[in-house]
Amino acid sequence: MFKRIVVPLDGSKLAEQALPYAESLAKAYGATLIFVRVIPKSSTPAAPLNVAAVDKQLEDDATTYLEAIHARVSAAGISVETHNVVSESASEALLSVAKEQGAELIVGVSNGRSGIARTIFGSTIDDLVRDPAQPVMVINGVDVDED
Repeated sequence: MFKRIVVPLDGSKLAEQALPYAESLAKAYGATLIFVRVIPKSSTPAAPLNVAAVDKQLEDDATTYLEAIHARVSAAGISVETHNVVSESASEALLSVAKEQGAELIVGVSNGRSGIARTIFGSTIDDLVRDPAQPVMVINGVDVDED
């Protein structure tokens, strides 16, 4: 049923709550997990700043993070791929990767915002769910303290 599953990871413990669900699905169906980290596209800063150095550091940090998750999950015998994507829109980037990679499912975590906070800040998962062409499994995230 599922052969390729996209899992958006932003480096937070909240986003990582999708991993046990994605891993279970991958084991059950022999699917490949595609971990995606969306790196915000930089804009021209107001103060002088070496934007290229900042962008490079963000990409390096994202790569290091995904490699660590990759190592842990693949050690359990699950096929894993990783992708860093630079984009202004996380939801558009995730949908694009899902389409390009032939993913049948995206497994992600809802940030738990509601009411005015959800209206102001939005939710990437909400945007993904609105796309009628891409099935999305939404995990209700539990607020955790970041180390």
